[in-house]
Amino acid sequence: MKTKKILRVTIAFILIAVLLTGSVSAAVYTAGADDLKSLKLFMGSEAGYELDREVTNAEAAVLFVRLLGKEAEAKKLKLEHPFTDVPAWASPYVGYLYNYLLEKNIIDEADEIDGEFYPDDLCGAEDFCMLVLLALGYAEDVFDYDDFMDLAEELGLIDETIANYIGEFGFNRDACVAIIYNALSIKIKDKEVTLINRLANIKAIDRKAADKFINKNVLAAEFSELLTSSFFTDILDMGQKNYSMEYEMSFNMGAMFAALQDLDLGLDLNDLGDLDIKDLDLGADDFEFEFDMAGLFEALMSDMKMKMNLTVFGDDCAIDMTTNYSGADSAVSVYFKDGYLYMNYMGEKIKMQIPEDADYDISELFSISEFLSGFKDIDIGDGNFTGSTINNIEKVVTMRYDTYTIKVADESTETEIVMSFAFNHKGEFVSIACKVKALGSDISFKITVGADVKKIRFPDFSDYIEADEEIVLPDLSGIFNMF
Repeated sequence: MKTKKILRVTIAFILIAVLLTGSVSAAVYTAGADDLKSLKLFMGSEAGYELDREVTNAEAAVLFVRLLGKEAEAKKLKLEHPFTDVPAWASPYVGYLYNYLLEKNIIDEADEIDGEFYPDDLCGAEDFCMLVLLALGYAEDVFDYDDFMDLAEELGLIDETIANYIGEFGFNRDACVAIIYNALSIKIKDKEVTLINRLANIKAIDRKAADKFINKNVLAAEFSELLTSSFFTDILDMGQKNYSMEYEMSFNMGAMFAALQDLDLGLDLNDLGDLDIKDLDLGADDFEFEFDMAGLFEALMSDMKMKMNLTVFGDDCAIDMTTNYSGADSAVSVYFKDGYLYMNYMGEKIKMQIPEDADYDISELFSISEFLSGFKDIDIGDGNFTGSTINNIEKVVTMRYDTYTIKVADESTETEIVMSFAFNHKGEFVSIACKVKALGSDISFKITVGADVKKIRFPDFSDYIEADEEIVLPDLSGIFNMF
């Protein structure tokens, strides 16, 4: 049982490490930047996308001209402007922006201009949103609002999520990606064409790249709707009686703890001293113990591998688990059948009768409802803003299933998550598979719910020896918290 406690601790730490590693960086829309680069709207530089960096006035001018679909024209015309501080590379864009503002009567040649554009000064969120609104055809409308950000919110250019993001990290190139991402799916004023289709129609961007972007976001919206539908809820309810789970992990504890040490958590993992672990109630005092946390961390620096198969079929249950830790292999199989618990640990076979008053309901003991319901809350957006966090989404339709596959990756943290959801056309089955690569570690699981779950094939229990003492049943209702 000590091994199980250590296992829970290590799994918890790796999940924390993955989450924290992703959260310490403000750059969360790398996937969206990749999409915009494929459209040649957001290119980055030799230093990469620099999403954590703030946006300059010169960069805002470049992005504006691209959203108009006029980059080639701007470079060809090289329109004049009154600014003396603009570098040569930005001059065509600033010239086009200046003359556009004149044409739309947003500025006047008679206006006092001190000859400075301040290209390296920072562009604020409001100024950038105004430029995007102009690209959407709202030149006559932006000043009809007391705050033209109201118009941006009304159109869906910016929402509470983006506003909160900017409030936490400031207006950086990351937020810039999210706003442009939204803008592409918004219709041009008084037109029935979206910005991305307009750019493709005038051949400012590649039509195939535009269609790929559109299809990705259509699928994201479709999948998001499916996850919140009654169909998915019904499958979860069905899974209380019949489901199977395959779980496998291989992770590098040294890399994980090194990542934790790099985070500014105000915690020195090498100086934790002794720690009492008494937070897991297994129903008996014997399962409470003390260990040296610093010593545990040192021991856990080696790799660990674990594989588990769990099947619940009606009132029956089977669990097979193998582990390899510090070069040592172990295996255990546990079965619940006809009021008995059977256990085979490294060839030692025992059976224990479950007390009649134990109220030991398998469907409650190994409930996956709460675990799976978390997938319903996956927010991949309505095909716009949060779609920019997904690298790719695909849909494959066969005679029996619709399968959606989602990929999320972050090169800066070497993290990759691939999730697949397969739905039976009759609403009788769902399979959810997930693979996570992070911190030199791999975790994968697959859950099958419903009609495709196979009946358990139990071993011959004739050589299992009756335990001398009555079993004290552990509280395993939170077993899935470890995943």
